[in-house]
Amino acid sequence: MICSILGSGCDIPKNILPTYGKVIRRVFWHSKKNRSKGTLSTTTVSSSCEEVANKLEDTWKRASIPITDHYSILRKIRSYHAKYRDLLKSYKARKDVENYCKQVETFRKKATALFDILTRIGKSFESCCCKKERKVPMNEREFLLDQRTERKALIGSLDRKVTLQKTKAAKRKFKQERYENRNETLTVVSSCSMDLNDECKLKGRVCEHLDLSAPSAIVESGA
Repeated sequence: MICSILGSGCDIPKNILPTYGKVIRRVFWHSKKNRSKGTLSTTTVSSSCEEVANKLEDTWKRASIPITDHYSILRKIRSYHAKYRDLLKSYKARKDVENYCKQVETFRKKATALFDILTRIGKSFESCCCKKERKVPMNEREFLLDQRTERKALIGSLDRKVTLQKTKAAKRKFKQERYENRNETLTVVSSCSMDLNDECKLKGRVCEHLDLSAPSAIVESGA
C-alpha cells in the first residue's frame, strides 16, 4: 500500500493536528483496506472520507479548538482527494515530464501544511466576531499558530486546570437553570394560590350577601 506521490498509507496521529498529506494517506490506507475485502471502489472512497472526517473532528476536539461543520470537512477532504487522484492517474506516463514533476512537487509541498478545519479560517483571533463558544480559546491560540507553522507542539493530556474551570462552569450553569426553574415553579404555585384565595373571598362575599338578604325575602313572602 504505497502511494507514488505521498508514500505509504498511515493513520492520523492523535497528538498533533493532521496535515493534508496525513489526511490523504489515511484515506488511501482505509480505501485499500476496504478494497481488499471486496468492497466497490466508489464505496470505499466515500466511506474512507467519512471515517477520516470523524477522526479529524475527534483530534481537533481533543485540542479544544472549535471546528467547522461535518459537511464542510467532508467536502474539503473529497475535494483534495480528487486532486490527488487526478495527479496520480498520470504518474506512470508523465513522471519524467518536467511540467508534471513541478505539479507533483507543488502538491507534496501543500501536503505538509495543516489541514485546517477551524470555524473561521483566515480571520485573525482579534477580528473574529464569532460567539464565544466558536472562538479559539486564549490558551490554545499559541498551539494553533504552531500547528500552522513549525508544528513542534503536541496535544498533551487534559489540562487539569482547564478541565476544572470547565467543570465549575458547567456546575454554575446547572445551578442557574435549576434556580430559574424553581422560580418559575414558585411563580406558578403562587399564582394558583392567589387564584384560589380570590375565589374563596368571592364565595364568602356571595354567602354573606345571601345570608343578609334571606330574612327580607321571607318577610315579603309572608306579606
